[in-house]
Parts: sequence; structure tokens; C-alpha cells
Amino acid sequence: MAKGGPGKAHRKGLSIIEITKMFPNDDTARKWFEKQLWPKGPFCPKCGTY
Repeated sequence: MAKGGPGKAHRKGLSIIEITKMFPNDDTARKWFEKQLWPKGPFCPKCGTY
């Protein structure tokens, strides 16, 4: 069976160095993840208020 593209070793991704530069501490990482989850800010899942 022929492969359709490069294997995992050739995929572009983030290195551990790039990740540590993006998230130098827990607070920075938490803020980034919260922005991904709630772009308009955290809200109540039950009633939908912000």
C-alpha cells in the first residue's frame, strides 16, 4: 500500500521550545485556553449569561 504523504516525523508542529515561549507560566496558558473556549468571555452554561 502506498502512502499519501509524509509520516508523523515530517509533520510540522510546535516544538517544546515554542510551547514554553508561548506559555511561560500557568496564568498565560490558562488565559489562552479560556480565550479558545470562550471568545466572548466565560458564561453560565445553564442560563447563558456572561
